[in-house]
Amino acid sequence: MTPLFPPLFPLNRTQFTRDASQPLGDGVTNPLCGAETYTWDARNRLVGFNGFTADCSPLTASFKYDALGRRIEKTINGVTTQYVYDGWDITQEIQGGLATNYIRTLNIDEPLARIKTDGTVRYYQTDALGSVIALTDETGVIKTQYTYDPFGNVTVSGEASDNPFQFAGRENDGTGLLFERNRYYSFELQRYISEDPIKLAGGDINFYVRVGNGPVNRTDPFGLHWMTDPRTGQPIAHTHNPDGSINIIHPGDPGSWPGDPEHENPTVGPCVECNWSALLGCLGSPLGSPNAMMDCTNCAMSKGKNRNACYRCAASIASKAECFSKHCRVGRRDKCGGCVDR
Repeated sequence: MTPLFPPLFPLNRTQFTRDASQPLGDGVTNPLCGAETYTWDARNRLVGFNGFTADCSPLTASFKYDALGRRIEKTINGVTTQYVYDGWDITQEIQGGLATNYIRTLNIDEPLARIKTDGTVRYYQTDALGSVIALTDETGVIKTQYTYDPFGNVTVSGEASDNPFQFAGRENDGTGLLFERNRYYSFELQRYISEDPIKLAGGDINFYVRVGNGPVNRTDPFGLHWMTDPRTGQPIAHTHNPDGSINIIHPGDPGSWPGDPEHENPTVGPCVECNWSALLGCLGSPLGSPNAMMDCTNCAMSKGKNRNACYRCAASIASKAECFSKHCRVGRRDKCGGCVDR
């Protein structure tokens, strides 16, 4: 085991040790509380944590994922929460047999309202980054407020709430970690605790850094690559069409990107940006698997194509036939490239 001290973190608080083949945080010593451990599965997904809260109270967490890599269950100190998804967004969480429902926009990580089993409704108010800054009631009265430092550490005031969606619209588990789908971000370390699954295709030689250390201007919904407009460097968002294809929207120019064939064409679908070989993953990964997402992104990068289109496509399309039926139309088969080769 070789000592590793994250450069942005005070050395007198936490020391990490790890095997070269494991993600950061395989072993942790917190001098204030004691030993902490992270447990990873074969795909380098976090499945367990044993450590402490800020006041050194014991904290144990475990996580489960589905075949697409979506987290479907978490257990924190014996309390289990299960999740129901629409695409990549949570629409319902179930805890102790009680369901909380979410109303969302078509944009990822953009909740509108939270409805508890007892009928209590709280409406989300967000800033330009998508961070939740307040929960309001039906009359517009602020019930809970959230303030953040640039790297996401949150201060909560007002009515107590178990709302998990906070910084950049992502889930704060109460473990000191922010869940960003493919990885977990540590508020204390100000970086991810595992490497970027897509390596250099993520746009940085540091595989642990989040959004290029530009957290006040960028988001990374998938823990892979921050979302920006390559023409301006400004953040972008995306929406889903009824057929499952994706539109890319620039906040200052909302009408120009949807349907732009240079990026993603909604009449054809996200397949337009990479051929079937890329979707399969250059190494033959099955569709819908994390490896397909990574390999597809790398292929797209090498071809100068749009990475977001490809890994979204690879994650959502189950078969060659489905790709053909959903994302190709008569007279435009060539637009899917190898997607429709027979």
